[in-house]
Amino acid sequence: MKTLVTGATGKLGKEVVKQLVNKGIRVLAATRDISKVAKTSNIEPVLFDYEKPTTYAVALENVDSIFLIAPSMDPYADKKLLPFIDAAHEAGVKQIVVNSALGIDANPEAALFKIENYVKDAGFKYAIIRPNFFMDNFTAGFIAPMIAHQNGIFVAAGNGKTAFIATSDIAAVAVRVITDLQNYNGKIFNLTGSKALHHEEAAMIISKVKGREINYVPITASDMKKGAMENGMPEPSADMMLALYGATSAGYMSVVTNDFEQVIGNKPLSFEDFINSNIK
Repeated sequence: MKTLVTGATGKLGKEVVKQLVNKGIRVLAATRDISKVAKTSNIEPVLFDYEKPTTYAVALENVDSIFLIAPSMDPYADKKLLPFIDAAHEAGVKQIVVNSALGIDANPEAALFKIENYVKDAGFKYAIIRPNFFMDNFTAGFIAPMIAHQNGIFVAAGNGKTAFIATSDIAAVAVRVITDLQNYNGKIFNLTGSKALHHEEAAMIISKVKGREINYVPITASDMKKGAMENGMPEPSADMMLALYGATSAGYMSVVTNDFEQVIGNKPLSFEDFINSNIK
């Protein structure tokens, strides 16, 4: 079995690659910068860009399965991924597991939902994974510098709670599904942690681990958008991020499912245990 992982140098992609290799699966790690991937006996870096169809053929050669990750915060991701999905079908790829987002089915016009439906109708064996916000955002993502340099968490989440989940747990489900898709074909997995937390609660947990006070400071959507754009985020992506945090503020990301437990057999990692293991 040979699996192509797109977005292989991102937080989730790297974890999926690692766990697939641990299962003895040969992996093509697709990235726009192959210097970020160490070649091993079971990992082959491959130069790949959704917007460069000339990179498709090499990435799809002799591939049985794809773990499909769209570019982060891209409201036009469907325009980039649909031609690649067509190319995968023509190349004889048998199965695709799509990484999507929790609650995306509430917006039929969302790019990720369009990608889900396209894969469903394209003739592959498929499964769809819809994770909640990553715990990893606090340790290696965009929130980490706020904690490190400003002793705070500054997001437009209002008083909404989120059932954060670790990328290691998302990857565990992805790998189980990829390697046993005959038993998961056509399934959709809404992945959350086992407890929903307010960002203030998250800040308190981080404060305890770091031994200094970290505060949650709710900011307005306009201030969050301004800050994101000042840090180089394109306006359409900033608007997409605000939509996600709007869903958080409205309470939609507080849902807790048992989909992880049904697939893996145990509860997902708690926020406390994740922070204890990963924050510095």
